[in-house]
Amino acid sequence: MSAREEAKDEEIYAKEEARASHKDYLMANVDTMKKQIQQLECEKSGVANDLMATVESMKKKIQQLEGEKFSVANDRRWLITEGFKHVVNKLWASDELLKPIEEVNT
Repeated sequence: MSAREEAKDEEIYAKEEARASHKDYLMANVDTMKKQIQQLECEKSGVANDLMATVESMKKKIQQLEGEKFSVANDRRWLITEGFKHVVNKLWASDELLKPIEEVNT
């Protein structure tokens, strides 16, 4: 084998070594990326579960507030229809109001 062929063989061998080294580096990065993807999938799952729990909590709160809204609407309706009538009747039955009015009329 000539010196030129030996140099060419050495160059090819060096390139193959570099490629193998680069391949090993890339494969290590692929493995690292796979692990990171798995970790992110776990985190995503946890966030999704937290989000679903928050949504359920908010739905319960909305239902509770709807019930309170209904109760407040009923209380308001009673106050307008019955409450003022009750207050006026109490005032008309009150001596504190009737005596000064009676004194003005006499």
